[in-house]
Amino acid sequence: MHVVVTTESISQIAAGAVVVGIFSDKQLGPSAAAANTATGGQIERLIAAGEFSGKPYETLPLFAPSGFKAGQLLLVGLGDKSKWDAGAAYRTAAAAAKCLTSKPRA
Repeated sequence: MHVVVTTESISQIAAGAVVVGIFSDKQLGPSAAAANTATGGQIERLIAAGEFSGKPYETLPLFAPSGFKAGQLLLVGLGDKSKWDAGAAYRTAAAAAKCLTSKPRA
C-alpha cells in the first residue's frame, strides 16, 4: 500500500483507491462533498438510505465509482466530531487499511 497526500481534485486521482472520511453528523466535508458531486450525489443517497452513517470505523467500498479515475472510493466513518483526536485518526486509518487489504485485488 502506498499512501500519498495530494492537492489534486479527488475525482482526478489515478489510484487503486481513494479514501474519504465522513463524520457521524453526516455533514459532508470538502473532500466528501467533491466526491459526492463527482458521483452524481451517490454519497448523499447512500446516507439518506441508511447505507452509511459515519459511525466510527464504518467502511463502505464503492467500486468503479462514476466520475472517478480511481478504481475504488472507500467511505470511512469518523464518528463524533467532538471525540476526534489523534487516536481516532489512527484507528480510522487502520480500519481503512484493513478494508483495502483484506481481499486480494487484481
